[in-house]
Amino acid sequence: FNVLTDGLVSVNFGMFALTTVVVIYVASGGLKSVAYVDCAQAILLAVGIAILGGIAIHYAGGWGGFTGGLADIVQKDVSSGQNLTPDGYSMKVAIPGGIQMVSAGSKASGGAWTGIMCMTYMFALMGIQSSPAFSMWAFSNKTPQAFRWQQVVASSIVVGILLFTFTIFQGLGGHILVANGVLENINDKNLVPELINLLSDAAPWLVGLLAVCALAAMQSTGSAYMSTFSAMVTRDIYTKY
Repeated sequence: FNVLTDGLVSVNFGMFALTTVVVIYVASGGLKSVAYVDCAQAILLAVGIAILGGIAIHYAGGWGGFTGGLADIVQKDVSSGQNLTPDGYSMKVAIPGGIQMVSAGSKASGGAWTGIMCMTYMFALMGIQSSPAFSMWAFSNKTPQAFRWQQVVASSIVVGILLFTFTIFQGLGGHILVANGVLENINDKNLVPELINLLSDAAPWLVGLLAVCALAAMQSTGSAYMSTFSAMVTRDIYTKY
C-alpha cells in the first residue's frame, strides 16, 4: 500500500485494513471460505508472478536487453573483482560453493546461498507440511484423488516453472533496471511493488490487478493460519471449558 500510493497510505493502515478483510471472510465463512478464496488467490498469484517477470524483461529492453544487461553486470563484477564466488564467478549467476565455514552468512564470500544453504532452506520449507493447517485441510477433503494431481502438476510443474523462470526474471531484472537507472534503492522487500509501480502511467488497471495478486499471497497465508488457530481454540479450549 505504501509504495503503490507513494506514501499516501501508511504501512500500519494497510496492515490493519488487510487484516480486517481477512478476519471478516474467515470468521463469516469458516474453512470452506478459506479453501475457495485460496484457490482463486493461487491463480491470481501465478498470473501475477508471470506478469511481473514479463514487466522486468520489458523495461530491461526486451529479451536482448535483458541478456545484454545481465552480461554487462557479470562482466563488471569479474573485471572489478567484487561480488565474486570463491571460484571467481559473479554471484549473480553462480552458487558460492557447496558450503563455507563462516560465523555468519553475511561473511560468506559471494553470498550466503551456498549449496548446503539452499538444501537446508528447502528442508525448512518442506516442514510447513507438518503445520496443523495442512493436516486440517487434508482430513477435510472428501476424497484423496486430487492430491496426486496437486502434488505432481500444481506443486511441481506449475509452481516449478514459475519459480525457476519468472521469479528469476524479476530478481535479475531488478539488478538490470537499477544499472539502467530505471529503478533506485531496490531490495528484496520493495522490488515487487516498484515493478508494479512502473505501470502506473501506462496501464493503471494492471497496477490494480497486480496489487491484488501481490496481496493474494499474504491473504492466503494469513487466512489459513487464522482459520486453524480459531478452530484449535474453539475445539480445544472453548468447548471444553
